[in-house]
Amino acid sequence: MYWTGPWLGVVLTDQWLRRRRLPDELLYDRSYRNRGGVIAFVVGIVVSVPLFSNQELFTGVVAKAVPSVGDITFLVGFAVAAVIYAGLFSRMSRSG
Repeated sequence: MYWTGPWLGVVLTDQWLRRRRLPDELLYDRSYRNRGGVIAFVVGIVVSVPLFSNQELFTGVVAKAVPSVGDITFLVGFAVAAVIYAGLFSRMSRSG
């Protein structure tokens, strides 16, 4: 379930950034690709899982060093993906 946090970070940030207009035209545009969303999603997973996961078979670096933190992979993945997507969204909207 580690993919859920970054995915929600991208989806909810996209909804928040587009709150003034509905992206109806994007729903039917087969050529539209949200590269920023994919990048933010992957980075959110790559950063959060190796650092903060705390499972029986694998324990992340931070979770191993500070066991009292626990497994906060969901929260970190959500935050990292949301921040990266917001930055990429503003950069892509300025360039395009």
